[in-house]
Amino acid sequence: CTRFPTRFVSQPSASDTLQSPYPALHAPMHRLGLPGSVGKHGIEITSSNVSVDLMGFKLIGVAGSLDGVSATVVSNSVRVANGTASGWGGSGVNLQSSLVLSSIVESVVAHGNGASGIAVYSDVVRTCVASGNTFAGIRAQEASTISDCSASTNTDFGFLLEDKVLIS
Repeated sequence: CTRFPTRFVSQPSASDTLQSPYPALHAPMHRLGLPGSVGKHGIEITSSNVSVDLMGFKLIGVAGSLDGVSATVVSNSVRVANGTASGWGGSGVNLQSSLVLSSIVESVVAHGNGASGIAVYSDVVRTCVASGNTFAGIRAQEASTISDCSASTNTDFGFLLEDKVLIS
């Protein structure tokens, strides 16, 4: 089961308003942000074959929150794309802690998170930007592939690459 955002807060302009793709949500959504909650992930992935398309939305964490997007069980074929994760207490996108395999993180901005911006295990990360994160901008293990990404002003590491990671 994947938890989906139920409310977005912002001061939208007319061009920012989208209609909810989920029938249970009747209010318009805005591209400017989903606020986090203390002790919770923004989006928690608990199965395989899941695609999370943020459609340009920002997942905005708060002090004491966990990861912006997190896979909390061993899974395969997870895709996270097209959005921003910033200000989370843990990582912006964390597909590493539960050994998620054969997954893709693309076109994601991870900024100002309490751990890594993006963390993966044996996955593909492409066209991403990670900056101002407390631990590493992009952390990858076990034959991951990183392409067309940038990492800057992260406290400990821009790229933390372990065990045969390919970067281009």
